[in-house]
Amino acid sequence: MKKLLTLIFTVSVLLTSCGPSDTSITMNSQRVAERVVQKYLKSPGSAQYPTEFQKFYVIKEKQIVTVEGVVDSQNGFGMLVRSKYKVKLKWPDDLHDWDKWEVLEENVVE
Repeated sequence: MKKLLTLIFTVSVLLTSCGPSDTSITMNSQRVAERVVQKYLKSPGSAQYPTEFQKFYVIKEKQIVTVEGVVDSQNGFGMLVRSKYKVKLKWPDDLHDWDKWEVLEENVVE
C-alpha cells in the first residue's frame, strides 16, 4: 500500500511539473476569448461560435495562445452576421482564473 501511494504521488508530481495540457489551454482560452469578443457585439446573448472555424496557436514556453475563429450574432437590425476574430492571450498559473488572463491583442472584424 505504501509503495502504491508513493507511485501515485510521484506520477502526480511528474504530471504537474509538465504544465497544463493543450486541451486545458484551448478550452480555457476559448472561454476567455469569447468574453473579449462579446464586448464588440451588438447582441452578445445571440452569439454562436462555430467550432469548425476555430484555430489555436500555443507557445507554451511563453504561456501565450492565439485564438482565431468566427462568431455569428445579431446586428442592430436583428439580422445574423458573421464576424472574424483573433485574440492573443497570456495565461496565468491558474488557467481557471479567467480574470487573470492578460489580453495582448484583440481584433474583431465584421
